[in-house]
Amino acid sequence: MKALAALVSAGAALLPAALPSLAAADEPPATVEEIVVSGERAGPGLWHVYRGSAQLWIFGTVSPLPKNMTWRSKQLEAILDGTDQVLVAKPFDIGIARALWLLVTQRNLLMAGHAAAFLQEDALHAVGLSTRLDLTDEVRTLARKHRVHVEEFKIAGLHDVLDALKALPQQTEQKCVAASLANIESGMPRLMDRAQAWATGDVLRIQHLPESAEVAACRTAIMIDPGAGDLLALLRQTWLENMERHLQAGGVTVAVVSMDMLIESGGFLDELRAHGYTIDAP
Repeated sequence: MKALAALVSAGAALLPAALPSLAAADEPPATVEEIVVSGERAGPGLWHVYRGSAQLWIFGTVSPLPKNMTWRSKQLEAILDGTDQVLVAKPFDIGIARALWLLVTQRNLLMAGHAAAFLQEDALHAVGLSTRLDLTDEVRTLARKHRVHVEEFKIAGLHDVLDALKALPQQTEQKCVAASLANIESGMPRLMDRAQAWATGDVLRIQHLPESAEVAACRTAIMIDPGAGDLLALLRQTWLENMERHLQAGGVTVAVVSMDMLIESGGFLDELRAHGYTIDAP
């Protein structure tokens, strides 16, 4: 699943049991020029999903993004003026992006506080990227500014994610260790390219950025794991059910969704088309 791979790309889990593996990363990664994004950015346009009078506008988010980026979407603000509600995952619970992030990149923090997490953050910082820009929160704030109701729904709780983490087999952990090392050592250019593509609205570029073999192996291992795979299936199903519920009810809704689960093969856009909805791309 590309959704998982994209979030893995910010650095896969490095577990305490894998400390010896870090010896392979003693030499610092090759210097990569810092990403520079100047001026106000809007990100990609919104997808328009509709059938009859029902309308759903979908705003796709990614992480990490340029750390000093100023963000504003005039298209989104114009749409909000005629919107009935904004649909987002409930804060303080685990939405799709956060659950995937915890499953792969932050497992070490949840389980043991391993120093590798700081290495990953340092690597992102060194090339001008950050995971701190919360686009969902930005859209939530805009909705309230435009007096639009924000509907927050729960997908999964922290204990659900922890249970999945604890049950991951050692073989899966090892594959994600390899993915993390690959990202720290050579994966930063891809993340920079991806962040720049989002900032400039280049969705096709995001879709066609290749993933490393290590990331693909980690992603596949997690997807076939009964605990983690079932959790991700639940996250996906819950999002689809909520989007379709609003489409069937009519009116105009804006949904803030992980870009990867939106545009991947067999993702939300493909599912909605299969259910008979028309979709206009940005």
